Amino acid sequence: MIEVVETKNKKSFIFDNSIVNEKNDILRGSFVMLFANKIIRKSKDGKESISYEYPTNVFENMNMCKVSNIEKRRIANELENRLYNGLRNNMSLSDDIRKLLRNNYLNIIHVDNMENKDK
Repeated sequence: MIEVVETKNKKSFIFDNSIVNEKNDILRGSFVMLFANKIIRKSKDGKESISYEYPTNVFENMNMCKVSNIEKRRIANELENRLYNGLRNNMSLSDDIRKLLRNNYLNIIHVDNMENKDK
């Protein structure tokens, strides 16, 4: 069964609970970090460009998080199942999955190239 956990420090992961092991308060297995990074870049001439980054791979046989750090744990919904299984099968993310990530796991990152404008 595919599950989603959110940690106390607001990191979220999706994983197959049949292939995750718990040992010494650590969940270890195959998982995907859930995020959507909105990157806002300001160029030297002051114009802004926006791009997004999404998960692209499954971490295999790695430490995911401490069990004691888990704040929420639930069964994944249909879109989250498609996300996990799609990445396991090297498929790209669909528009509806990208929207799910933006709506629920958005991080906004500002990159300002103005400080290098004289170079």
